[in-house]
Amino acid sequence: MVLAAAVLAFVFGIVYAVIISTRPSYRHVFDQQRNQNYPFEKRSVSVLQPFLKSRESWGSADWNSEVLRVIHLNTVSEDKMVMVVLVNYGAKEMLMNWIASLEMNGYHKWVAFCVDFQIYTFLVEYGYADNAVVVPRQWLHKDLTAQEAQYRQPGFVDLMQAKVLIIIELLKLNVHLFYLDVDIVFCSPHVVDHILFDDSFTNTDFLYMVDSHDAVNPNYISKFNAPSQGMHVSRSFRL
Repeated sequence: MVLAAAVLAFVFGIVYAVIISTRPSYRHVFDQQRNQNYPFEKRSVSVLQPFLKSRESWGSADWNSEVLRVIHLNTVSEDKMVMVVLVNYGAKEMLMNWIASLEMNGYHKWVAFCVDFQIYTFLVEYGYADNAVVVPRQWLHKDLTAQEAQYRQPGFVDLMQAKVLIIIELLKLNVHLFYLDVDIVFCSPHVVDHILFDDSFTNTDFLYMVDSHDAVNPNYISKFNAPSQGMHVSRSFRL
């Protein structure tokens, strides 16, 4: 019995090690592309200074207009679907990873809603001025941190609350939303097509990802699969 248990433990350990070693980290896609000279080339700040300076003084009305412009440029289908992500400066590396995963799979239309001007500047400097917009101030319930938000800490909770408010405002603009958290990456070029042409989407107003694991409570999966804000599709009722 002891020998059998030891053998099983050894086999399990080998399998687990293989899984962990082959599972991509959140930086995997970005690192892989960077090693292949992926064109994340930062442009000269001096060249962009007038562009950025003019936007520093923009008010909510200006950013409202910019939201409409950027959404119009980035609808991914005739059904007015827009892929969106909410991001702050503290998540810039994950954002570049997110962008790399989309572009590797042929997706170039997306909108990053920036909660601070730092991350907006960062995206503009890397050539994504037509994919980024600063969230209009009146959409937010409070000022949000530009620093990396720690899970379940106050800054993180504020961002999660803001995400819901921003999604509501976007749905009022008469578009369908495909919302993705910044730590979710694409591994297939067929994700959007599957959603758009699947009956689940055409006959449903809201599709959501399920959280099926909780490291704090190992029995969580057997009790309840919770809806997750990490990835979901929302249909505008105004269409």
